[in-house]
Amino acid sequence: MSLVSVAPYILPGWFSLMANRSASNALRIDTELEEVAGFITFPKDGTLTKIGVLGGTAAEPDTFSLRLEAMNQATGEPSGTLIIANAEGTFTPVANTVIWVELNGGTGVSVSQGGEAVIRIQWNDWAGEGSNGDASIFYVVGVLQGDKPHVLTRSAAGAWTAGTGSPNFALQYSGGNITPAMGTFPAVSEPQMTFNNTDNPNRIGNKFRVSVPMTISGIRGIVDLDGDTDVILYDSDETSILGTASFDKDVRVGASFSLITAYFASDVDLTPSVDYRIVYVPQSATDIRITSYRAQDDGANKGLDGLHGGISWIKTSTNNPAGGWTDDDTDIVTLGLIVTKNDDGTGGGGPVRRVGGLLAR
Repeated sequence: MSLVSVAPYILPGWFSLMANRSASNALRIDTELEEVAGFITFPKDGTLTKIGVLGGTAAEPDTFSLRLEAMNQATGEPSGTLIIANAEGTFTPVANTVIWVELNGGTGVSVSQGGEAVIRIQWNDWAGEGSNGDASIFYVVGVLQGDKPHVLTRSAAGAWTAGTGSPNFALQYSGGNITPAMGTFPAVSEPQMTFNNTDNPNRIGNKFRVSVPMTISGIRGIVDLDGDTDVILYDSDETSILGTASFDKDVRVGASFSLITAYFASDVDLTPSVDYRIVYVPQSATDIRITSYRAQDDGANKGLDGLHGGISWIKTSTNNPAGGWTDDDTDIVTLGLIVTKNDDGTGGGGPVRRVGGLLAR
């Protein structure tokens, strides 16, 4: 095994899609014609059993209908035709909660890798359920996206509008696997955390492990730096420092969230299957703000598996590394790594290749 230089890339892989802090948007649906929709491409063959949907408000939580429809290739809008029989389900929204909508009564529907669909959400029966519904659905995370109209909203006047960003719907296959689909976020919320060096915790970031040997040269993050801040990489013993990047509050783009990038004084080699920690550490009593992606599970801590990196990247925090750390396997902070060398695969196992920001043989 030897490490060879590669074009720098970011871990975890979803970070590469981001230009700045994303913004989750929710549509209030309180008239009959209002709808939300998101375009997805299925990442693998299998039986798709559930779609995860994040509710916002739920003032009058009547029943929603969720359908997997073909896209109208002439307009980029939902066609009204299911991609396959019974590719639909119903749910009642709950405020600030992910609902796992069963498809085909829980049996699921068969989908193929590379197949396309529009997830379409509307009131199931506006006139027939005894009240006029009033709820909101988080349908988009504001991440740069590609050629298709990946998120759409329909107004009370019945007109569809295409937006930018990534659909915020989770895909669960049979066996309980919440599977990452490129360009889709798994029904996540985006909490913000404000803290300084007098708080407990005063170090917040991610615990992570890598799957193959690699070299990292620096970090990438999204933070509101009102105070001077270090980003520190801790070794697997949880206290030894492997690298530090420092940021000056007076040298930044603006007074809100910004994308930050910095290199360590020297490269750091990482070993597979070992837990490291990379954290924000404020250097004064002035607050900084950070953000994260928080998923809600449908089973045994699998919610984050819908993001590239899965639960090998989770939130961690402490105010004293020697006193131990607190981990949260439903949350991941927007703080990642710049990778500059990979294992070349000599000595067994074959060469390493990069797949969507992850590494595989």
